[in-house]
Amino acid sequence: MSPITHLLKANIRSHARRYLATALAVILSMTFVLITLAFSTSLAASIKKMVTQELSGISVAVGIDNEALGEGEQPADLSALKSSVENTPGVRFVGESSFDQLELRSESGQITRVVRPLNAEPLYRPVILEGTFPEKTSDIILDKQASDALGVTVGDTIRARGAFRQEGEKTLTLAGIAESPAFGLSHSTMTFDGLKNLLGDVTVTQLQVVGTSDTPTTAEQDALAAELKKTLPQTGGVKVAPAHEVIAEVEEKLNLGAATVQAVILVFPIIAVTVAMIVVSTTFQVILQQRQREIALLRTLGARASQVRSLIVLETLVVGAISSLIAVILGVVVSALALWGIGMAESVPEGFTLVPVWAVGVVWVLGVLMTLVVGVRPALKVSRISPIAALVPIDEAGAAQARSHKVRFVLGLIIALASGGGIVYGTQLEPGGMRFGILLGGSIVLLIGALMMWATVLPRVTRAVGAVSRGIVGTLARENTMRSPGRTAATGTAIMIGVTLVATMMVGAASLRETLDSEVDTKRPFDLSIKAVDGAELPTKVREGVPNTQGIAASVEERSTMGTISITGADSAENGASPVQIVGEPDLNVVAHSPVTLLTDSEALLYDDDNVSAGDTVTLCAGEQRDRCKDFTAKVSDTALAGEVQISEASLTALDDAAPVTSVRVKLADNADATAAQSALLNLGDDLLVEGSALERQMYSKVIDSMLAVVIGLLGVSVIVSLVGVTNTLSLSVHERTRENGLLRALGLSRRQMRRLLGTEAVLIALTATIIGVGMGVFFAWIGMLSLPIDVEALHMSIPWLQVGIAVVVSIVSALLAAWLPGRRAAKVSPVEALASE
Repeated sequence: MSPITHLLKANIRSHARRYLATALAVILSMTFVLITLAFSTSLAASIKKMVTQELSGISVAVGIDNEALGEGEQPADLSALKSSVENTPGVRFVGESSFDQLELRSESGQITRVVRPLNAEPLYRPVILEGTFPEKTSDIILDKQASDALGVTVGDTIRARGAFRQEGEKTLTLAGIAESPAFGLSHSTMTFDGLKNLLGDVTVTQLQVVGTSDTPTTAEQDALAAELKKTLPQTGGVKVAPAHEVIAEVEEKLNLGAATVQAVILVFPIIAVTVAMIVVSTTFQVILQQRQREIALLRTLGARASQVRSLIVLETLVVGAISSLIAVILGVVVSALALWGIGMAESVPEGFTLVPVWAVGVVWVLGVLMTLVVGVRPALKVSRISPIAALVPIDEAGAAQARSHKVRFVLGLIIALASGGGIVYGTQLEPGGMRFGILLGGSIVLLIGALMMWATVLPRVTRAVGAVSRGIVGTLARENTMRSPGRTAATGTAIMIGVTLVATMMVGAASLRETLDSEVDTKRPFDLSIKAVDGAELPTKVREGVPNTQGIAASVEERSTMGTISITGADSAENGASPVQIVGEPDLNVVAHSPVTLLTDSEALLYDDDNVSAGDTVTLCAGEQRDRCKDFTAKVSDTALAGEVQISEASLTALDDAAPVTSVRVKLADNADATAAQSALLNLGDDLLVEGSALERQMYSKVIDSMLAVVIGLLGVSVIVSLVGVTNTLSLSVHERTRENGLLRALGLSRRQMRRLLGTEAVLIALTATIIGVGMGVFFAWIGMLSLPIDVEALHMSIPWLQVGIAVVVSIVSALLAAWLPGRRAAKVSPVEALASE
């Protein structure tokens, strides 16, 4: 065994504790990378499985290619072509595919679901968990998630109607509960006749043709497709495609979306790897600096610089290889459990099979290379030190001031100014893809430049922040942050990256929510409105029950009547005496989220279309004989409803003093659940329609909150890795300051004060980095809002102080926890042992 091998084994054993932070950083980051790769590749596999499963057994699909339609050409009626397809030689069965949306409600809730007709065998059918397939026209099956949302079981009744329709609601019976898909669009299922009975008109979107073989080959599919092309007309956009082409086309479209998801998800492990590289690099630099005496002794005994360099590189490789091996083992286990947990794998063993072997190899190599790359530079630096120079005691204060960071600061400033100019240019562009791309790219480059600048001044800023601390412990902790400025800067930068991204997401989410809520409140200022499905008078029981419903803060009743409208100067054939619903608008400001301008007795508000313009004179007539008429000056708005005209309440009374109450506008109490309030109002009577902007705001809020939770969770790995850096910095500082700590203990510093010293040092670094990170997060959130391709009246910035405050507290508390172990170790060493150490 060579001397280098002996030294390598001895060094790994003796310095194992110092390499612990390196190992943890590599393990955490590489495990995260492998889990992400496993999820993204499994997503693609799940998409392929879903598409193949739903089109299994099909030989040919006949659909409509809208791009092939000529100008003014109407698409062919596929249902009319079914008989021609069935009579084609080689065709065994033809299924009709269609889809629509249903609004489903029960006493417990209301949801919207896609509905599809039940395929006949041998075509794909959903997996039934409870009950049976629908047989009657009033039967329906729901997936497990939908049935849980409605709180219904097999045999219960559900009220259903076509989504976005105000009529045709019917009572259905839940015949069965199907398995919820892990990915893809969950849907309800009815018989084809049941769909027609419920919706009245069902458009067939695809004819699914089954050939003579249960598992047709590609050649058989192509042959049957060629035969059908001869049979079917070439007009109306009819498209005949073999099943393998349809599957490939659908997969391509879905894979494009999956690729986008993968690209977004992979950003987070890249961030974690970046933070890990900072932690590992700092660890190696400090460890090798502390081992200068040891390395100098090797040089004195005849070791060449190349041998020292090889020894350090081999240590780096061993640490990287072992850490990466642990990471891939842990990553495979966690990935398998996670894939099974979210339903992408039916069992844990299947979850193991979904983790790609290539990903395991790539992650192991990546971990080794990352450790090697960041470890080579310190190894080269140490190997160049002469034995005499290395044996000289290190003047840490002088070393801290020796290196100038002016070049790095100037380079960072140039990058920041250049990217800032690009961002300013991007803000001048119209909202869209180009503006979004420029601002996103500019923000990333600006963040890099800002981190370079902050890294050079962070130790001094930390020392300045520490000026508020008092007493000997606070003073020592403040000065210790300058003892090794490079280490302080690296640790603070790692924390800063995580906090900046977390703050950006928090402020961005709050600002987006505020912007969307403001837009909705301006254009649709009423939380909910309740009316009869057929537009008839609301029963007294319903009207009296609205104010007493839980979650309702205020309500205002609206009256309306049917009448006619004619427009002076308009073509009488189109606009003369047209039927219209006339609504008398009371003062709605008590239930509105934004000011509502009251109509005067001479004004009428109509939907903005080509038939009427602002300032036109319109004549409204009402009453049983339409004999009460009055002229109004038209006001137009794109937020008004077509087929409805709004006038003042007094004007409606003049036209029809018996106009019934047909609607009630309500405002929800603060923090009231819109969906729960909607369900409670629907339960006040039969055939009611409850809708409004509160549901829209709640939907936006849920989507934003869900996305924020996912992003914060993904960024959490980076934050944990940065905290490993804090522990590492303090642990190494405890080791190299053993004699100094012993002297402090000998001079009267208690164990408790020693622990406080390490804790205060950690808090100063974390607090400074957190404050800077929050500030940069607010700035980048503002740029993010400017980049969004959304059309709104105004953008609103909102800082969620509670969430930001929690993030700051978590950062500081985590730093204190990270300092606990080093502080405990420093306090345990007796002054005599510390003073006797080298």
